[in-house]
Amino acid sequence: MKTLLFAACTSGETRLVEWFLNSNCYEPIELQEASNVSCARGKVDLVIILHKRYNEKAFNIKAAVNSACFSGSIETVYWLLNTFHEKDADLNVALAMACGNGKNDLVMWLLEKYNMKFDMKLAILETFRASLKKEKSNGKLSENSSFELLNWMLKECGNHVLDIKISVLLACKQGKIGHVKWLFDKFSETCRDINPSEALEAACHGFDTFAIYLFLVKKFSSRKFDLQKVMQSACDSGNDQIVEDLLKRFDKNKLDVKEAIFAACLKGHLNLLRVLWLYAKPKYFREKRLMNIVRNSGNAEMVNWLMAAVDRSKKDAKPVR
Repeated sequence: MKTLLFAACTSGETRLVEWFLNSNCYEPIELQEASNVSCARGKVDLVIILHKRYNEKAFNIKAAVNSACFSGSIETVYWLLNTFHEKDADLNVALAMACGNGKNDLVMWLLEKYNMKFDMKLAILETFRASLKKEKSNGKLSENSSFELLNWMLKECGNHVLDIKISVLLACKQGKIGHVKWLFDKFSETCRDINPSEALEAACHGFDTFAIYLFLVKKFSSRKFDLQKVMQSACDSGNDQIVEDLLKRFDKNKLDVKEAIFAACLKGHLNLLRVLWLYAKPKYFREKRLMNIVRNSGNAEMVNWLMAAVDRSKKDAKPVR
């Protein structure tokens, strides 16, 4: 019955919800959860129906408002705030929910209603997160409503409100080159205090981040990077494209290729192992400990590839008579 109620709330089936309520086959906690589902879908009619059956003292206004802000339903949020005590809601979290989900009409409504008396640092960071989600694949920031809202907020509150370090690391890890370039351009003075190695490590941990990797290695001197940490980050995530460029671009003596091989085997990154084979000494692949790791991994494809590669290297190493 609980599943049926939640499904009805999700789809907005008013009659089915009323039938369920008339059956009296429910617990108070189920009504609260059903209310949150209705709020999250912006079904204000259902929210009102459910609350008529609910003990107001037990009602969790905080959860309901947060769910409604997640949906972006101004009508639902308006009804909740005018029906219950505002002080019982966490408006800072509610605004952050709306910002993070790109519900910009609701964001503006809340800011105007409460004269921007919020934790704007949290709101701006969540708006930045929403803007990252909307960045186009070519890195362009045009027609990005959350990015436009972000710039408006910064103009109203000041650039200092945005946490630049967190923003740079988020953009690097998510592969959002447009935002990375924008941050380093708009906040050039503040970005000088950012550890380039941390930013590069974040890019190595992400996916589709090669453009950001290239941007950072071209922008900063190699002395700014802890190359071994960068290499380890790329190996842990199986980012073979970045690993190959590191081995081509920098002195291999500064990169522990042997550890990279072990990391690739432990994580099951076969493509990365193939790249490392091209740059490492064959003897590293013959180590008994490494062979045991691969055999115990259960990765048959990696086992077969490594055994064949090692056999070929042994044959190639034999002197010709």
